[in-house]
Amino acid sequence: MPFVEIVGVTSTNKTFSIAFAFIMNEKEESYNWVLTCLTSTLENCMHPRVIVAVSLGYDEDQWLYIRKQLLDELHNKYEVYANVFSYGIEELETSLSFFQTNAPREHWMTMPLTGFLIANRFGVIVIFLTKRGSITIFPLWKGPEEFPYHQMITISLVYDNHYVMVQLERDFPMPTIPAYLTRHKNSCIPRWEAVYKSRLELYQQLKPRDREPTFITIENFI
Repeated sequence: MPFVEIVGVTSTNKTFSIAFAFIMNEKEESYNWVLTCLTSTLENCMHPRVIVAVSLGYDEDQWLYIRKQLLDELHNKYEVYANVFSYGIEELETSLSFFQTNAPREHWMTMPLTGFLIANRFGVIVIFLTKRGSITIFPLWKGPEEFPYHQMITISLVYDNHYVMVQLERDFPMPTIPAYLTRHKNSCIPRWEAVYKSRLELYQQLKPRDREPTFITIENFI
């Protein structure tokens, strides 16, 4: 019986195992079945029920409680969020308005907007990592001095189609806060920034600088 191993490749060209499967034969339909099963598994992982619940310290089967809490957070302060977010508020509400397993695509987790709901509802700092620009999301309604300890959760978008929970080392550099928060006055955000100033600045120091544009004089080639 053929054995199939599916692997991924890291940025340092090292492989890591993703999934294994036994198939009846080496025909095309058998491999298609394996890929279909893998796709289904990854799609289910897009649902925030497991990622967010586990990150917050809840059991996986409490995903429904988490989802209802996030939707309640959105509804209670809908006008505020609508003013902060320049777009995506309706899609965010749609993504949360589903209370069954195996959510279709329109009900997959919407980041980073969902991250604001998580931070504000549960009083945690959310780190969202992505190639397009990582951000740090602080709670908007309470300042750092109002929490006995600061809990951080990190969610990363992998291959632009899959969310995973990440465990970062202590005192890691923290990405900058999103533009949403710099455009809207809030007394809590400067206090959060002051507490984590050194780590926010360290991230900026380590972040690759954009290259200066190169100009070509066409006349030199005429």
